[in-house]
Amino acid sequence: MPIIKDVIEFIFSTALFINAILFIPQAIRIYKEKAANGVSLITFTGFFAIQVAIILHAIIVQDYLLMGGYILSLLTCGTVIFLILLYRKNGMSDITFEEILDQLPGHIYWKNERCALGGCNRNNWKDFGLKSLSEFIGKTDYDLFSKKEADYLRIVDEEVMRDNVQKVVEEQATTSDGRKRLYLS
Repeated sequence: MPIIKDVIEFIFSTALFINAILFIPQAIRIYKEKAANGVSLITFTGFFAIQVAIILHAIIVQDYLLMGGYILSLLTCGTVIFLILLYRKNGMSDITFEEILDQLPGHIYWKNERCALGGCNRNNWKDFGLKSLSEFIGKTDYDLFSKKEADYLRIVDEEVMRDNVQKVVEEQATTSDGRKRLYLS
């Protein structure tokens, strides 16, 4: 039986070590990206609290292997929490304009004076069946719509630029999947 006990102790201590190192890749990712996007502070704080409870239990029952393993986990999990707090900047300062734009539900886009598209939000380029924003930039309405639809859009664009006034218009357009849509622009 002493051999079985030694094997179990070895497996247990190895598991404690593995538990501790599982937090390291997350810490490395946060450190490399200098951002904590998609990382839950609540989850890691919960892990931290559980580890503190286990360490206190280990102290009471005098299980030094358990205590040592969870102190190591506490350190690695604590590092993740520290990095989350460090790279979650105050308030909204770490949110980019593009991230805000992509959260807007409508179609946001802009054109230059030659009516070439200069940018847009994710909804807009995706509805054209494009794979990325870079595929959208530089296109004109003639690249995206039928000639009849593009001619109408060009007339409206030229009128807005010529008269330097805001104009609200209904635009009928065909999406990449062939559906007719009516937009208020």
